[in-house]
Amino acid sequence: MKKFLLVGICFGLVFMTTSLIWAQSKELKIGLLAPLTGPISEGGQRIANSIKMAAEEINAKGGVLGMQIKLIEWDTMGEPERGVTGAKKLIESDQVWGLIGVYRSGVALAVAEVAAANKKLFMVTDAASPAVTGLVKKDYDKYKYIFRTAAMATHFTISVNPFVTDIIKAKTYFFIAENTKMSRDIFEATKQTFDPMGIKCLGEAYVDVAASEFMGELARIKSLKPDVVIVHIPGAGGVAFQKQYYDAKVKIPHIAHTGVMNMPNVVREIGEKSNYASFAAFCWDVPITEKTIPFYKNFTKKFGYEPEGYSDVRSYDGMVVLGDGIKRAGSLDVENVIKALEKTDLKGVAGRYVFDETHQAKWGEGYLLNIIGEWVNGKGLVLWPKAYATGTYKHDPRK
Repeated sequence: MKKFLLVGICFGLVFMTTSLIWAQSKELKIGLLAPLTGPISEGGQRIANSIKMAAEEINAKGGVLGMQIKLIEWDTMGEPERGVTGAKKLIESDQVWGLIGVYRSGVALAVAEVAAANKKLFMVTDAASPAVTGLVKKDYDKYKYIFRTAAMATHFTISVNPFVTDIIKAKTYFFIAENTKMSRDIFEATKQTFDPMGIKCLGEAYVDVAASEFMGELARIKSLKPDVVIVHIPGAGGVAFQKQYYDAKVKIPHIAHTGVMNMPNVVREIGEKSNYASFAAFCWDVPITEKTIPFYKNFTKKFGYEPEGYSDVRSYDGMVVLGDGIKRAGSLDVENVIKALEKTDLKGVAGRYVFDETHQAKWGEGYLLNIIGEWVNGKGLVLWPKAYATGTYKHDPRK
């Protein structure tokens, strides 16, 4: 009995000492990982800016447990090796308490291993592969440190469903995407969703993440004549794809999953060639919660461009959710914070955050949903849900 008591006292002293060190520093250091340079840097900058905006707002209200959040950035460039190097550097050299961010599932999976090995909280705010939270399901004790406010691949598929089934009433589709794990996971989820509905895939194409020429793929789409084209090219290539789609007069309805074609500032630069491009976003400038419209106004004022409704919104909410979890835990003890996060029930910008048993933010009515829109003359008209609709779908009228 005395032995157990002694062990308990020692453990308590270690915990108190660790907490005291953090408290004395008056800083809560969090490592922010995002692709800040390279072909997907637009999304990476949005991740970083949103997390910094959330941290600034939390700090302005007194911080977390009396500490100011200090974010230390690392540019992953969207590469798993860079992600691992950065995570190790942030943990070992910068001595961060936890990690947040990450664009691309391959990077998230690589960083997850580092986080788990070092028992560091890792809030994933963008990467969507089911394999990320699948780690928690596979081995809870090892990977319980991973939480995700980002959507999952199946959510991307569900997000375009109303466009494919209700708006276009498609019976066939073509899938084109960047050659990444996330894209292939989205395609598998798409097939699993549409196959039972009798909606047939006529073809799929995967392009390099740095691709800028798509005429071969567009010729194939024209020859196959699908009812709809589903696009997942979220990086800079999405702009070139849209321009070429318009120039080639591929008048088949198409919809993009998040990324550059959700960004009003990018669409304005594309000009008329953005017309009739539809998009699925996980948030928009509509009153999803009481926090949504104020966030859009504050974000636009601060950075000079509008949110795109995924990387930025889910990252902002991710920082808020993490800060809330620490506050409710009442300490920086990771085990206590994990338990607090597992009990999260918080209204964010994109909806209500509640984590399931795999630490994935729940999707569905009453939790997190999406909107579908279409660009016409530089305006993002909301097509679905009807409660937020500002327009109806317009087919390309050009001859």
